[in-house]
Amino acid sequence: MSSAGSSQAFRLAIEPSRRLRALLGAVHLVAVAALACTALPSGCKLGLGAAVALSAWRCDRGARRPPIRALEVPVAGPWRLELADGRVEAGRPVAFRVHPSFVLLRIAADGRLWPRALLLLPDAAPPDALRALRVWLLAKCR
Repeated sequence: MSSAGSSQAFRLAIEPSRRLRALLGAVHLVAVAALACTALPSGCKLGLGAAVALSAWRCDRGARRPPIRALEVPVAGPWRLELADGRVEAGRPVAFRVHPSFVLLRIAADGRLWPRALLLLPDAAPPDALRALRVWLLAKCR
């Protein structure tokens, strides 16, 4: 790949990822199975099981409706983040990991204390836009 793709602005529309929902569900099922195998008192198991169930519900809710609906990556300047509730924030990547199976981003949005974390699996965005993001990150941020 050439670095020509990294010199163009692009937009990445983010859709809910079925793979992410399945992965999160599997992790929570393993947590419940591990909890069932422990020698804790029943009350502790019940309390921890409720915490795992609440975590599973929150993760599934977040995976069904991603908090960031779209990213606009300009040639220069801050990124534009379109949030699920319709608000728009400016931000910049502070850390990332590009892998053939996923892209993990930490985006520092203006006015937020902590950076946002965004995990993009291949089914969460159009392939061309995801490829453009990978090229941009590897060309501009290294």
